[in-house]
Amino acid sequence: MKNNTGEDINAYSSVGEYVYAEIRRQIINWQLKPGQRISEAEMSKVLNVSRTPVREGFIRLKNEGLVEILAQRGTIISKIDIKNVKEGVFMRRCLEREVIREIAGNMSEDGIKKGRKYLLRQEEALIYMDYIKFHEYDRLFHKLFFEEADKIHTWKILQLADTQYDRVRMLTLLDFNKFNMLIEDHKAIFNAIIEGNFEEASRDMSIHIDLVYKELELLKKEYADYFIDGQ
Repeated sequence: MKNNTGEDINAYSSVGEYVYAEIRRQIINWQLKPGQRISEAEMSKVLNVSRTPVREGFIRLKNEGLVEILAQRGTIISKIDIKNVKEGVFMRRCLEREVIREIAGNMSEDGIKKGRKYLLRQEEALIYMDYIKFHEYDRLFHKLFFEEADKIHTWKILQLADTQYDRVRMLTLLDFNKFNMLIEDHKAIFNAIIEGNFEEASRDMSIHIDLVYKELELLKKEYADYFIDGQ
């Protein structure tokens, strides 16, 4: 069974899981923008499913803070809460530092091979100016460190907890001039981890993650209608 874009729904554990993941992906990738109104009828038609899994998906997304379900007004894509973005940055910095501590100098050959492949794919994304592909391999690059430390459950929790951070990261990737800098950051971090230099890898990772703070101030001005300040 396929949706209207040709994606195989059977690749997911259930139709409900597919619907949730697909709408979430569209929100993260800015195909659905903050403040945009969506409906069960509309999404069920686009995804070629019944309205029930769409309704269930909306509830899950509401619990993640990605949509608002308003009585008599329908469902609206949530604006980005700046307070939650900053908390996501804090969580990611703390957790990635500890994961790097465990794997510095101890990465498997398979892990090193994967990391180099992800870096190559990011360079290809720059050539084709594909910000969605770049973000996907950026995500896999960071996920790899948790896999190597056997902390994949921690990674899954982090993904749910820093959703707003992820949305901001995607928005920054609309500026393709940043791609080269991000790739060089990744290479420096990766090489330091392979060489077992925890302090250098940790420092570079913290600087890399904290870039969001500077970008956030610029984005708030350029896309004011997309943000709310929960502080």
